[in-house]
Amino acid sequence: MKNIIDRSKLQEFIESLHSISTIPAVMSKTLQIIDNPQSSASEISSIIEKDYALTMKILKIVNSVFYGYEEKVTSIHTAVVALGLKTLRSMTLGLSFVDYLKQGFENILDIEKFWEHSIGTAVIASMVVEQRYPKLREDVFVGGLLHDIGKVVLLQFLVREYKKALEKSKDDDIPLYLCEQELLGIDHGEVGGLLARKWHLSDELISAITMHHSKDCFRMNPEAKETVFACAVNCANLIALEKEIGASGDAYRTPIPEELLEFLKLKPADIVEIFKKSNKRVQKVKKELVLE
Repeated sequence: MKNIIDRSKLQEFIESLHSISTIPAVMSKTLQIIDNPQSSASEISSIIEKDYALTMKILKIVNSVFYGYEEKVTSIHTAVVALGLKTLRSMTLGLSFVDYLKQGFENILDIEKFWEHSIGTAVIASMVVEQRYPKLREDVFVGGLLHDIGKVVLLQFLVREYKKALEKSKDDDIPLYLCEQELLGIDHGEVGGLLARKWHLSDELISAITMHHSKDCFRMNPEAKETVFACAVNCANLIALEKEIGASGDAYRTPIPEELLEFLKLKPADIVEIFKKSNKRVQKVKKELVLE
């Protein structure tokens, strides 16, 4: 069973995905305009505002998760300026990914719980960095939201084989990514990284998605943002799993390595505080984004 994946065919499959195959027209247009260096904030705002649902989701995320703004953000133009184009682009992709999750996987994964786990990891990741790296909160949030996109690709590409990996993880009490490596020859972090590159996401987000299960992510360049993103999302994922916020198909629990906490400059009291406050924040974001 090992190395069952034909990597060239997997890459072809990923190349065939155009920012998720079912992405709404307005989101697709938004991404095209953001990618155009000549586009202005006003142009981008005018396109987003044509999609009421997308507009509301972006405003709710900005106001629910990021508390650093002096006044409530009430317009897309203000949100564009506050977030920056790169973050807005990534968030748009993240939201389209979330909508896509609601289609077709109910008989394999509980999509609502999977989405809740993604939200939980995103919210906690932003909490992890808000003291030491406050300017990274928005982008790290997106990294948490997208960290498991590789699972969606594998569910499409090798659904029968991936179900076996899910079952082995549960039955043998082994981390899912290790079961993926054993049965498929690749894990969802690496697959997600391939898709993130296809989407032209930042190096920091690619690192967060690819390395969120790495035991040694804190040994990477300590001065690089890629290291901060990978460590923050890694830590957030472990906390979300421990707190049983949603379910991602991985029931295995791993203690947070002390070296990881040291790199992020998190003390035990900080973790306790995150444990206390994260449920309320996650439920607020979940409710406002209308998960049902």
